[in-house]
Amino acid sequence: MRVNSRTIALLAAMTAGAAWLFAEPAPRNVSARGPATVEAGVGSHPLDGQIRDETERLRRRLDAAPRLAGARRDPFAFAVPVSAASPSTSKAERPPQNLRSPVQQDPEPQLDLLGVGEDLREGHRVRTAIMGGPNRELWILQEGEMLGLRYRVARIGTEAAELVDVSTGASRRLFLR
Repeated sequence: MRVNSRTIALLAAMTAGAAWLFAEPAPRNVSARGPATVEAGVGSHPLDGQIRDETERLRRRLDAAPRLAGARRDPFAFAVPVSAASPSTSKAERPPQNLRSPVQQDPEPQLDLLGVGEDLREGHRVRTAIMGGPNRELWILQEGEMLGLRYRVARIGTEAAELVDVSTGASRRLFLR
């Protein structure tokens, strides 16, 4: 095996590049006391004083901020349990007990499963549900398709179809009549 000068030069360049990439950075001139501080006026930037003042102001403001008392916030808890009101709390300060949900869910429409069809496509059974609704509406749907804007057809069996409400995730089953 002959090695020419180009191969040697390429190998040397790759070795030098690898050594440069994996080498530790050169140490800085850091005293044993810790990081050096810049004295005002000696090699400092005109904004250094303003930044230092702003940092101190924010530090004082943070120290004066009230601390959280009690348990820490739990991002997985959706509501804090309401404890029994203390006797010193007046009726006007108590929160109302029977609050309605801010989102009103529409009533479920009257849907009927009128029939189920089955077809063989590429060796797989594909079922089709025939559903009827109010005002003599008729839908012919397969699994995964949407029924209006509210329901998605999750499964179609031989005698039933399962619909999933896309807004709440609740499932609804319709049976053949």
